[in-house]
Amino acid sequence: MLRIKLRRRALLIFLTSLDDPLLGETFIRNIKLVSQQHRVIVMMIRPMGVEPVFGRALPDDGDQLYLKLAGHVLWQRLREVELKIQRLGAQFVLVDKEHLTSEIISQYVKVKQRQLL
Repeated sequence: MLRIKLRRRALLIFLTSLDDPLLGETFIRNIKLVSQQHRVIVMMIRPMGVEPVFGRALPDDGDQLYLKLAGHVLWQRLREVELKIQRLGAQFVLVDKEHLTSEIISQYVKVKQRQLL
């Protein structure tokens, strides 16, 4: 539908959650069609605890350690999604909730400065 409505090259920013593997694969399959003609940026709010396990000091509590490991597994999945999206010519940005608005503006300004449209 987007390919029919938007004839000229455009900047498309998708705000979505791709932490579900099925949703992520479906999105990637469909974004392939759009990213051939348009500049595509996929943005996702970073879920709580999603970071590399060695990003900070390990906790002393065993329960906290398991939470950290779960966050690392999800972080690794999102890195794989990011690589797949980049191979299709789109950009993936994982952003903190507090910085979402400023990151959207920053990405727009970068595209305009580089004249990628």
